Amino acid sequence: KPAANAPARAFVRWGTLMRLLAPLIQGGKISLEGIEAQEVAGGVHLRTRSGGIKYPLVVNGDGSVVPGIVANMTPSINGVPITHDPPPRLNIGNGTRWVVLEIEADLDKIQGIYVQGATVKAVNIKVQSSAPQPSDLVSSSGRFKTTLATFNSGVKTGQFHFQSLNVMIVDDGSGDGKGELFIF
Repeated sequence: KPAANAPARAFVRWGTLMRLLAPLIQGGKISLEGIEAQEVAGGVHLRTRSGGIKYPLVVNGDGSVVPGIVANMTPSINGVPITHDPPPRLNIGNGTRWVVLEIEADLDKIQGIYVQGATVKAVNIKVQSSAPQPSDLVSSSGRFKTTLATFNSGVKTGQFHFQSLNVMIVDDGSGDGKGELFIF
C-alpha cells in the first residue's frame, strides 16, 4: 500500500514514541546504549549519557579512531585496522595537525583519457602538518586525501565526519584521465 494511502494510525510521531519508550527504559525493561531516562516534572525525559554514543570515524584526543567504514572498507592506521584489539593510535603531536583520510583506488580509464570507474583498494588514516587541498580530491594516480579532523597542540579543533562514509570517483571532465572523489 503506498504511503500516501496509509491510514494515519500507521504513523508514530517522535514525541509519542519517546513517551512510550521512556517508562520502559526507566523501569529497566529495555535499554538503549547511551540513553538514560530522567524523571522531570512533566514525566520522563530521555537524554544521552556523556560519552554514551560513539559516532563512527570520530578521532579521540588519545589518537584512537572510533571504528567505522569508508567505501565498504575498514580504515587502517599504519597498516593496522582501526577495529583491531587493542586499537592503533595516531601520533597527533604538537602544533597544528590534520588527521587525513587517504583513499587509494585503481582508476579504470578509457584510452587513458576518461575515468569510467574506480575500485577502492585501501583507506588509511594519517596525521600531517599541512592541510589537504581541494586539488587532493582530484587524481590521475588514484590517491585522494580529505580532512577527517584537526588538532592544535594536541587539542581537537574540528571533526568533519561523524558517520561511516561512501565514496564515488568520477571523471573530472578534464580529458586528462583524472578522477574526482566525492564523499557522502
